This record gives sequence, C-alpha cells and structure tokens, in this order.
Amino acid sequence: MKRSMFVVFLFVFALLFTSGFTYAADEFSGNINFLMGVKALAEDDWEPIESQTQYGVNLDFGGPTWPVHLDLAYLSSSDDMDATEYVSGYGYVTGNIKATTTELRLGGKYLSSYSPTMTGYFALGVASITGEIEVSVLGMSA
Repeated sequence: MKRSMFVVFLFVFALLFTSGFTYAADEFSGNINFLMGVKALAEDDWEPIESQTQYGVNLDFGGPTWPVHLDLAYLSSSDDMDATEYVSGYGYVTGNIKATTTELRLGGKYLSSYSPTMTGYFALGVASITGEIEVSVLGMSA
C-alpha cells in the first residue's frame, strides 16, 4: 500500500518538471492537491477500526474554453490494531485486525471564481471503492 502511494506521488511530481507539462501550462489550468487526514467509516461495520489514516492525491485540469475540468483522485486509508477477546475453551486470545480502503475517482468539476482568492466548485463523477478487513488469530488469517 505504501509503495503504490509512493509511486503515484513520484509520477505526479515528475510531471511538474517535464517540458510537455510546462508547455501545456500556457493553455491548460489545473490543481494538484495532496491529501492527508482521517476517514471515518460506519461504526457498525468497521468497529473497532472505523477511524483510519488516509492519504491521497487529487488532480483536476482543463482548457480555457472547457465548461468543466476533468477531476481524478486516488485515496487510500488503513489502520490496524491488536485486540484481545475471551474465547470459550481457549481463554483470552490476542489477534490482529487490519483494514484498508482504496478509492479511485473520475469525474468533472465545474469551477466558479467568486474573487481572486476564492473559487467554488461543483463536482460529479464515478468512483471505484474497495474495502478489506483481515483478522489474524492463532496463526490463521481470514
């Protein structure tokens, strides 16, 4: 997971220094945002790891006459913890719980400039979101 995030970061960072991207800056405009925060998931489904650290990159770009900008995003969150439960016949058993989510988004973003320092937007698109929980106890994983 960390390796894929690092590769995405390097790719986007390399785009900033290519001659093609520099040339396109005269005709296109856009934004690159690197995100870091916390993803809050439904407590009923993800407890005790419903609060996960999230990293990602969001890119939007468009031409001067385009009515909307294209919007692309990659987000990844994860958390893990050790938990101890009483299991009848085994006593107290300690296991590890690991959860990850990955989100890929593609859409359009309508930008509206209210002033030189403030821009609002409305976005619409599709997303592919995956989530996984892995529990490891007594040498077994599920």
